[in-house]
Amino acid sequence: MMNRFYLLFVTFLIFSAMTLESASPRRTRAKKPETSTSIRKKRSETTKAIRSTSKKIEMNRQEINRKLNDLNRITADIAGYDKEIAAINKQLKHFDGQINRVSDTIGILDDRLSSMSAKYASAIRRVATRNRNATTDLAFIFSANSAAEAYRRNRSLEQFSKWRKRKADELGKMRDELDNRRKHLETLKNERASVLASLNEVVASLSHKKEESDKLVAGLRRQDSKLKSFLASKQKEAAALDAELNRLIALEEKKAREEEARRRKAELAEKKPGKSNEPRKETKTQEPVKAKAEKSHAAKKTEPVGGEFAMNRGRIPSPVAGSYKIVKRFGRQKHPDLKYVETDNPGIDIETSPGAAVQSVFDGRVSDIFRLPGYNNVVMIRHGHYLTIYANLATINIKKGDSVKAGQKIGTVFSDPDDDGRSILHFEIRNEKLKEDPEKWLAML
Repeated sequence: MMNRFYLLFVTFLIFSAMTLESASPRRTRAKKPETSTSIRKKRSETTKAIRSTSKKIEMNRQEINRKLNDLNRITADIAGYDKEIAAINKQLKHFDGQINRVSDTIGILDDRLSSMSAKYASAIRRVATRNRNATTDLAFIFSANSAAEAYRRNRSLEQFSKWRKRKADELGKMRDELDNRRKHLETLKNERASVLASLNEVVASLSHKKEESDKLVAGLRRQDSKLKSFLASKQKEAAALDAELNRLIALEEKKAREEEARRRKAELAEKKPGKSNEPRKETKTQEPVKAKAEKSHAAKKTEPVGGEFAMNRGRIPSPVAGSYKIVKRFGRQKHPDLKYVETDNPGIDIETSPGAAVQSVFDGRVSDIFRLPGYNNVVMIRHGHYLTIYANLATINIKKGDSVKAGQKIGTVFSDPDDDGRSILHFEIRNEKLKEDPEKWLAML
């Protein structure tokens, strides 16, 4: 009986415990603390994700840069082809004018030759008719009724013989001239045909370039937001270059003013009234001022003045050696099909062969050398009041303060490995801070 009661009591307890467990809310398991290994793993995965994103951004940037450079090159090619077509059309027009003039001349000569030949033949026939009873000229003379008539007949025959010889010569020369004119006409027609064939080739090349341009434009349009971002970054790089150049020019101007002030002060000190004629020992502080003033004055005499540079407008040589192509021109340029592609170029961009030599365009002094993102090495050369700027150099052959001659190599153009080795020199000409169009200065254009 007792055992039975005990069994029932135990069963009740178990049932109650089960009921309470099911009625009470389920507790959440405590989260296991992260180990250093798991933290390093997550950090590594985050770093990889950041690198992957950065790589994609850089690849997109490089792709847009390549496309824009391709577009600039193709646009320059199209402009070149348009110019060539205009020149060829002008040449064709010249040939057409020559052909028309020669054709008219041939027509006139033909008419004159026909008229002269007819008159000559008519004269021969008249003389032959008149002399039909005489077998020879001598018989014609002796058949005269008197000596006077015989004399007249003899004179007439002599004059007719001279006339016939002269007319025969004239006819022969006219035929030769006519033949030469016809040959010249044929040559002109052949040359015109050759020029026309070259025109057709250029037109075909132009059409092909326009197709390439259309494809590039379509591709860039699909990357609208990325294109805007890229152009904004390039504009920042250009603004940074402009600001740095303005800063350096301002420093030079300030330094020049200070040196001029010191020089004038030293001159005034020398001319001060009541100064003793006896030689005076100069102090240590006075000597450098005088020496520096003299040195500055001597430097101004030897340094090329701005007028010398200005007088060579339109005759300054190319800043790059070898073949070249201007891919970005001076000033504000807006692409007709891409509304966001608008640049304000303070100089010109010249595409040349990889590793091409960069040369000074005029005698001058190396004012400064520095580096900037997007432009690599930048060299600034002063020519009196004028300055020339050479940007995107890979190597430098000169140093700050060096005197350089026109045509002297100052470095090489940077070849971009991310853009198929493309080499583009950025070149500027400034009258102090005023930007000039280099195309109006260089003899290469």
